[in-house]
Amino acid sequence: MKDAAPRVVNDPLPQAPGLFAHGWNGPAHKRKETTMSKETKPERPLFRVTFSSVKTEKDGNEVVGKPREIGAAWARKNGKKGAIIALDLIPVDFGKGVIFLLPVDADA
Repeated sequence: MKDAAPRVVNDPLPQAPGLFAHGWNGPAHKRKETTMSKETKPERPLFRVTFSSVKTEKDGNEVVGKPREIGAAWARKNGKKGAIIALDLIPVDFGKGVIFLLPVDADA
């Protein structure tokens, strides 16, 4: 066997600029720091969307049932007028009921 040159264990690899820019062979990519403002509020819906079924009693009077929350109405982006209603549930008796929009409390 020929005499091999001794191997240097902790010899760093020569690095060209941009070579091994990320990963375990070189320095990690620097991430941009983001500062969060403490004044930002989480986005909240404008209204809660509730549904109540309407049933007719034997004497002909219509009775509104207990309201159930089925979704929310969100403000549109970029100052556009109106709201977007996102329904989580669609009641089976949707055609035989009423929808209520209840304002969301700003304090809650």
